[in-house]
Parts: sequence; C-alpha cells; structure tokens
Amino acid sequence: MELLGVRPNLQTYNVLISLYANSQQLGAGMKAEGILKRLEDEYANGNKDMRPTVITYTSCINAWAKSSDHDKAEKAKGLLDRMKEMCASGVIGDRPNEFSYTAVINACATTYGEQEKKQEAFRIAYDTFMEMIESEDLTPNHVSYSTFLRAISKLIPDGEKKDEMASLAFRLCIRDGMLDKGLFYMKQAASPDTVSDLLGCDDYDEAASLTVDDLPFDWRRNVESSSRPKQNKMRVL
Repeated sequence: MELLGVRPNLQTYNVLISLYANSQQLGAGMKAEGILKRLEDEYANGNKDMRPTVITYTSCINAWAKSSDHDKAEKAKGLLDRMKEMCASGVIGDRPNEFSYTAVINACATTYGEQEKKQEAFRIAYDTFMEMIESEDLTPNHVSYSTFLRAISKLIPDGEKKDEMASLAFRLCIRDGMLDKGLFYMKQAASPDTVSDLLGCDDYDEAASLTVDDLPFDWRRNVESSSRPKQNKMRVL
C-alpha cells in the first residue's frame, strides 16, 4: 500500500491481523504478531492514530490459537500478559476482555504433542480461566466455559484429576447459567459415573442422551445475555 502512496491506518492493520487469524496459514501467528509490533512501534514513535485496541490484540491471539505452532499456548499467553502490562502503564487504553482470555484458552485447547507439552498448555489454560473467575471485571461467557471444558477433555489424561476439573468447570458453568456446548465437552472429559452424577441421572445411558434443552433452563439462562449481576465467584454447587 505504501508503494502506491497510501499509508495504512489502524483499521487496515486490524483487518490484516484478522485475516491472518482466519487463514490457518503456517506461520500466521508470527506474521500477525509482526504486524502488531509494527503498529505498536508506530504508536510509540508518536503516531497517536495507531494506538492498538483490544480488537487488535485479541485478533492476534486468535491467529496463534488457530496456528499449528507447538508453542502457541505460550505465545498467546505472552500476548495477553503484554496487553495487561501496556494497559497498566497507560500505553493502551483497553483492558483484555473475556474474548481475549477465551482466545488464550482456545490456543491451549488446540495444543497437540507430547504429554509434557499438553501439561504446560493446561497449566496456562487453568491459570487464564481462574483469573477470569476471580476477577471483579471479567465474567466468563458460554464460549469461555465450553473452551475450558474442551481443554480439560483434550489435555488431561483420564483419571481422578480430569474428573475433578471437569466437575469444577461444569458446576461453575451451570451456576453462572452459561451451559451450551459445554455439555458436549463435559461428557467428553468426565468419566461415565461423573457425567451421571453431574446430570442427576441413575445411569450413564440416560445421562448421555440428555441435550441442553432437557436440562433446567436456569443452567443456560445467561447464554444469550450480554451482562448479568456480579455474584460470589468462588462459590460452587
């Protein structure tokens, strides 16, 4: 564009990063972050029209999440931490939102490789999820919960720990009225006995056949809502 005498603006950069985020190209995360770095540098050099926004950073995190990079969980979390630091120092005006945090969890949930790599990805997913749960300013939405349950399903070996994590996440999800695709991922993550217990069924076949519409409306009451009153976030059922 500059060769044609047209200087890119903030919207141009955001569109380019978003394109990389949806491209699933090899190296898309690195290319998107390169564009973000250029935007940050322009703003730091005095071009106040180039101040990155929460959309800019979240799109870049999404580019890592959809990449095949083995270190994408670490890269995504690094971007989230960088955004928080720059917001705290006043360099940017936007705080990370639930979409930013969920994008990091998605990068973790789609991490593949040896168990050691999955273990580290789950540590990042858990820390990111719990930061949302404990925050006064953030509320996990139904995508946050389903993505975290997917991370549990994909990253933790079968056993007691996996059951405990699936149970905790599911109970928080229904407490907050955010059950949607989380039901599917909970069934994938938890053992048959745990699935039956969580859904109040006498046997697994009955529990496995249940859909979201078969369950109490209260469990999904906030799925379509954009906001809800704050409550004691650490209480579980």
